[in-house]
Amino acid sequence: MPFEWADLPRECWELILRSLNHRRDYDSVSLVCTGFYSITRRLHSSLTIYDSSIPFLPRLLFRFPAIKFIDFSNFTDDLDPVLAQLSKSRLALDSLNISNRKSVPVDGLQKLGSKMRNNLRVLICSGISNLQDSDLVIIADSFPLLEELDIGFPECHPKFTVSDSGLTALTTRLKNLRRFRIGNCFITNVSLHSLFANCEFLRELALEDCSFISQEGIASAILKRPHLISISLSNVKGLRLPIISNFIDSLRILKSLTVFEFLNVSVSDELLCSMADADLPLSKFILRKCSAYTYAGISCLLAKCQSVQYLDLQNANLTDQDVRELSLLLRNLTFINLSFCSKLTNSTFLTLTRNCPLLSEIRMERTTLGTEGLEEDCLNDFIVHSQVKNLYLGGNFNLKDQDIKRFVSMCPNLELLDINTCCNITNGVFEALRDCPKITHLSIADCAAVTGFEIGFELPNLEVMNLSHSRIDDEALSTVSKTCCGLTHLELQNCFNVTSNGVRCVVGKCSRLREINLKHCNKVCADIIPWMVCLSSSLRKIMAPPSFRASMSLTKLFLRHGCLVC
Repeated sequence: MPFEWADLPRECWELILRSLNHRRDYDSVSLVCTGFYSITRRLHSSLTIYDSSIPFLPRLLFRFPAIKFIDFSNFTDDLDPVLAQLSKSRLALDSLNISNRKSVPVDGLQKLGSKMRNNLRVLICSGISNLQDSDLVIIADSFPLLEELDIGFPECHPKFTVSDSGLTALTTRLKNLRRFRIGNCFITNVSLHSLFANCEFLRELALEDCSFISQEGIASAILKRPHLISISLSNVKGLRLPIISNFIDSLRILKSLTVFEFLNVSVSDELLCSMADADLPLSKFILRKCSAYTYAGISCLLAKCQSVQYLDLQNANLTDQDVRELSLLLRNLTFINLSFCSKLTNSTFLTLTRNCPLLSEIRMERTTLGTEGLEEDCLNDFIVHSQVKNLYLGGNFNLKDQDIKRFVSMCPNLELLDINTCCNITNGVFEALRDCPKITHLSIADCAAVTGFEIGFELPNLEVMNLSHSRIDDEALSTVSKTCCGLTHLELQNCFNVTSNGVRCVVGKCSRLREINLKHCNKVCADIIPWMVCLSSSLRKIMAPPSFRASMSLTKLFLRHGCLVC
């Protein structure tokens, strides 16, 4: 008796389909039968809208009735009529992103708020050029139940700016606010006082480029909300040395704080040691591009906060020996960023893999990787580290093929390798991938010494490859088409040796390819674009070569085929 989809309950099929690696896999599944179509249309919970998506918006909303989050951050046209259209739909939106615009679409938000007043919980509107106080009032009146609001990084303009008056009006209306991010605004301690006094459920706060907020203001605000779980302070000019005692004392009451971020501020050893004395339950600690602290301060903190899983010490003045000693305190670490730590060598990489058994991502960009460090580390046998999945090692000019082979052999479950802008990396680096059967993302962008893709084995799981600004040619692309048939994204920008023949090989054999970037590929002919769109049913986006000029009618024709050519 043949198996029918109805032989299993719908709930079981939902669990099975949710386990698929990518949402794009729903496309083919939905074609199997009407039952699967019905299930998959309700599994999509988010939607990203581009300018080219607007003609299809009614169909998208009908196709996916369970959408909870819509992202308009890449949409450049007038958003008011689009939001008005959304207000007429039956969606129950939970989150909305309207970032990167000249102004807030107030008319559209008011219409959307009239229908979804009690639904929307998250609103992201960062990077709004002309954000002003009146916009904040409209946002609060339209969506009074907001729990998360992001108004980071508007442009500084004397005519359009957010002040204490606007922020006070906002916080008196949004009583349920739990997470708030604000940046580059002319607010003072008055705004902080209003925020912490009115929003009793506030748990997460991010202040960025708020030049008129002082240490005293932050300290007095924290005392009102001792149950904060996350604080981010970025480029806050009030955080200059010396750090006042009130600010240090305020941190001691944050017994629930799990995330603390300092970005581009002055942090003293005294402050770090005071945080250690507070015995904070930190799981994520970021100290990026900060000054004034030393190894003594960070070691004091980490000795007390050994629950840290995510650690970012970008630009820290640390040596291999410092990292060796710190690593003994980081047994629970899963992520570390040591980029731009110019004194760190291969020794640090080996130390991390040896002493941090749970580490899954290492970022060591723009360090001194490629040079040997502590002698005893160099002589030790390799330590196989099965947990490491992501390596970001770009911008290390001393890094050589044999270094990559050494690192990769220690990480058999590696899924992402980024070695962009490493000028000593050559074609020989691809042999290292033999030890990476699970790799899905590879970037060798800006590696000028890479001229070919010399590989004698398949990489069936490789999905995303960035070869931009390299010297690969058609022969290399022919090899890619034979060994990386699962590619979905291919970056070839500024690959001047690539011609139409190489592109034909890839598009013809990589049947899952969805995006390809051919910008500035001067030897790729314009007539290959229509051929690509017609041949490949999977292609969704083509960044065209300079020879291609599309008319409006041709662009619409490509869109009807489901492919955006730009």
